[in-house]
Amino acid sequence: MRLAVQRTVRGGPVAVVLTLGVTLGMMHGGASRARAQGLPARWNAAPEIGVVFPTTWITGAPGPTVSGNTGLQLGIGVTRVFPNAQRAGVLARFATQSLTVKEAGSSRSASSVRQLEVAATASTPVRKGTRLQLSLEASAGVSTQIGAPDIIPFRDTGRVMPLGELGLALARVARPSRRQLSLVLRHGAIRVGAGDRGSIVAAGWVQRTTASIRITR
Repeated sequence: MRLAVQRTVRGGPVAVVLTLGVTLGMMHGGASRARAQGLPARWNAAPEIGVVFPTTWITGAPGPTVSGNTGLQLGIGVTRVFPNAQRAGVLARFATQSLTVKEAGSSRSASSVRQLEVAATASTPVRKGTRLQLSLEASAGVSTQIGAPDIIPFRDTGRVMPLGELGLALARVARPSRRQLSLVLRHGAIRVGAGDRGSIVAAGWVQRTTASIRITR
């Protein structure tokens, strides 16, 4: 018997990669225009704090269902700002979730799983007003799991897993010399795969939703 990873997403990661590619292409165009106009691109630090919403990692019958509860997420990013408010950069994040295991009609609390992630990011504004700006974001990178060594699927999966996300960021428009405050909502998927041939976990993509507040300096 092999247990199925919950919420397999068909074509979702491909869409994320394509969106990231298109956005990065727009960044390259923005950089070319900046060089042509003699405008310097700016680098900014962007720390963020937020939550990871409940995530179902695996489900199986008669096997267990393993779910992550609402957890904490911390991140620090470095972004390069181009003309027209387009951005590209790198984001490092740490997230933690306590786990709940349901099996044979009973439920119990398990240990926590912690995630370390590094992703390339890109964003482009889709609507800009006098006070608020809405931007489309995309990211692609890798995630590694720490903790829960005896809990399925973490005991049977690979140590490094690819991830992809799409998101929307609502930012308060600020003067160039001031910090920008943004509310960021992301939805994406992490590839949970079998770590070896004897694994009882069938590979698949696990969906995840996060929300965070970001301060761009």
